[in-house]
Amino acid sequence: MKLCFIIKALKNVAKNGGKMKNIIVAGCGHGGLVAAGILAKAGHMVNVYEKKSRETLAYDWTDIFNLNSLTFAGVPLPPAQKYSPKEPMTFINPAKTCHIKTVIPPEFMEMKMERKDIYEHLLDFALSCGAKIHFGAEIAAPLVENNTVCGIRLNDKELRADLVIDAAGLDSVVRKNLPERYNIVKEYGEGEKFYVYRAFHERKGGEKSPYNYKVYLFQMGELGISWVADEGDYIDILIGRLKPLEEAQISAALKDLKGDNPCLGNKVVRGGQSVVITVRRPLPLFVGDNYAAVGDSAAMTVPLIGSGIANSIEAAKILADTIIENQGKDFSIKNLWRYQSEYMKRKYSNAGLDLLKSRLFTVSKEQVDFSFEKKLLGEKILSHVAAGKDIELTLGEILDKAIKGARQTPLLLKIASAFLRSKRLAAHTRSIPSAYRPQRVAAWINKYKKFK
Repeated sequence: MKLCFIIKALKNVAKNGGKMKNIIVAGCGHGGLVAAGILAKAGHMVNVYEKKSRETLAYDWTDIFNLNSLTFAGVPLPPAQKYSPKEPMTFINPAKTCHIKTVIPPEFMEMKMERKDIYEHLLDFALSCGAKIHFGAEIAAPLVENNTVCGIRLNDKELRADLVIDAAGLDSVVRKNLPERYNIVKEYGEGEKFYVYRAFHERKGGEKSPYNYKVYLFQMGELGISWVADEGDYIDILIGRLKPLEEAQISAALKDLKGDNPCLGNKVVRGGQSVVITVRRPLPLFVGDNYAAVGDSAAMTVPLIGSGIANSIEAAKILADTIIENQGKDFSIKNLWRYQSEYMKRKYSNAGLDLLKSRLFTVSKEQVDFSFEKKLLGEKILSHVAAGKDIELTLGEILDKAIKGARQTPLLLKIASAFLRSKRLAAHTRSIPSAYRPQRVAAWINKYKKFK
């Protein structure tokens, strides 16, 4: 078996002009594993370093992502019995007077799959392509010489590489310790992180609600969302806030959800953990000399809901293609820039959704109630939000909302301004320079950062 890998690798190296590179992937993020597999298959020497063990890598709950991302990346689909369609979300206003069920087009439909099974599938892909994965290897920082990344430092040794792919998440020690000249964001700020409690509770019985997947906005007047997903055998609970969660908050939120969902039991059957996820637009810069970030390390999520697996997988394919097509060139920011440019052009709507999220979280719960009751935030807009799509409204739809919102002119103006700024940011994101020209790139980044 090893001989087959060697022969295949040699063939791919020959195809790439004999330019095999030594590549390190920091962390077992979803995008990192996909990039590792594609690059190893192309003949590069790829080593992945992950601080956790294979058994403890995944949280004990399900996750959602679009299988089209795997097809795009050339990763085989998992067995059909491993996943099922995600129920459409039903958004509920703070007063709980309106239930707006989303309608998601088939091409944007996400699948629900055990997080452990997702990881096992991607780990098997990377390993089958020839990547090596080292578990229990904690990264301390990037290895830096002459103010340039040249590998990683573990707690007990230094490892050199031609390129470091950062898949170590939102708190990546690699990104946080990059040289200042890289100008890459090191810490995510307030409003850019989502503090989440997630658990599967016992189901007490009774009939299923016509709204199986309820998403509560501003639950109990707090900035954030909560959801209750009736899975038949259990109830999937998420409580998420823009500020750190305390035990008393979680208990109060659960009590409130039980009042609206009689089937929700007290016993936690799985999960019961608190985690932090990123909910911001992609970083303004996520490549540098000998460095490229992917996934949460580069803030590649849908900002309003925090889902990022599909984005990470698609980014990994773009990054791997950029590296393979370089055919032996160095990994300067100039030669890696195509990766950032193509990703931003493909996922431009996420930047706009981030701005929309920030603006809408400045309205009061009473204004959210009014927006639901008057359908200023209706099925179409919420469906686009749930799918991570750019929001397009016809002139007729805009006029209709103007009439319905006439009694709340300040709110209407605030919403209109949010949508307008959101669209402008999305358009600016899409206009990212295709080639790396320092002055043009710097101008694009400055404008991208100024959108608030």
